[in-house]
Amino acid sequence: MKSPKLSTLIEFDKTPPSTGQSCVVLEDVFGDQALYKTNGIFRTIRNRAVEAGYRFSANTNSLYDALPLTQLEVIHKTKVIPYTPNRAAVQFVADRANESTWEEIADGFRRCFVFHEACHAVARTQITAFNISAFNLKTKTNQPLNNSELTFLSLMEESFANTCELLGIVDCTSPQLVAFYEANSYTALIKTRHDLIQIQKEVGVEAFFRFMHLCYLQSCFLRHELTERDFKQTLSFANLEIDDARLRKRLKSVSHIAFTLDQRFREVTTRLHLRINGLRTDLDTLNPLEFFETSRGFLSLLDRFAISTKHS
Repeated sequence: MKSPKLSTLIEFDKTPPSTGQSCVVLEDVFGDQALYKTNGIFRTIRNRAVEAGYRFSANTNSLYDALPLTQLEVIHKTKVIPYTPNRAAVQFVADRANESTWEEIADGFRRCFVFHEACHAVARTQITAFNISAFNLKTKTNQPLNNSELTFLSLMEESFANTCELLGIVDCTSPQLVAFYEANSYTALIKTRHDLIQIQKEVGVEAFFRFMHLCYLQSCFLRHELTERDFKQTLSFANLEIDDARLRKRLKSVSHIAFTLDQRFREVTTRLHLRINGLRTDLDTLNPLEFFETSRGFLSLLDRFAISTKHS
């Protein structure tokens, strides 16, 4: 796929926000307007985060700039998601080198992760709405969550963001939109797009979201793949009754995508985040699927996560 010219991308991204979009579209972020207009899950997550009271700030946050993982709880507490305006930098290059392409600046480009952080915002809002907060609320029986459950909820939140980023590639229907998505997410697995589209059509968007969310959750708990038993449980918890051997094979195949999550991120960065927040880090000793077996409430939360991504 030929890399699009920066001048073309800048022009493509010039669409002014419609009435009512001024609070959700970041005009000084490269690709934000185009993605908000064309990408269903990107737009839905942005809208849900704004509805939950989160806002976006280009004011310098040196701690976030230096080490974003240290600031997630601050983002939730203040409901302010920081970002770096980067559109002007692309305009600068395009003005001086008209034939320059996205590929030429992609490696050194300061990407914007508002989408990822907004996913965390939506997930935390759902946790709170369900009266289960990963850090300070209690269950409906008023029993404090134990450390294992808090760890589980924290990784449910991270897995939600991973799943949203994966499925956002579905709406990237052109090289221009792929470039914008790459500039606004941690992962842009364009080669998976066809398989994701086909399976969504066969099993339904919400069910497939639940399935991939569960796969990413197991990846975050340092599993390397789904055993046959885990695969059957994952299908069950995702409300998928699949008798077709061909479709089961395709689902098993796409489940591997979740386990391509950067190993260092899973084993080092995730554990550091948990340790900073006083949560368990011995992830390989915990089985995330057991939490769904012991509490139907967690399954209801999984449903809330999937429903919250329904396109608006």
